[in-house]
Amino acid sequence: MLPHYLSIGVSEEKFFDSTPEDLKPYDLAHERKCKMIDEALWTSGLYVYNAVSTALGKAIGGKKYKGEYLEFQSSVV
Repeated sequence: MLPHYLSIGVSEEKFFDSTPEDLKPYDLAHERKCKMIDEALWTSGLYVYNAVSTALGKAIGGKKYKGEYLEFQSSVV
């Protein structure tokens, strides 16, 4: 268990002075951070896929190609 908590930023002192319940927020924060990174990478991949497919579609289909590049939509309110 110690290597896991050390890898997510919990000090050795904090680990040994804490109960499992005290460490739970660190696990939840780590899961949330991983989910946010995963979503950002997925979105980035979507834009790369769309850019490549649009470029190839226009190169192969020429003026007949009707596809368009996605416009960036920020989820920040």
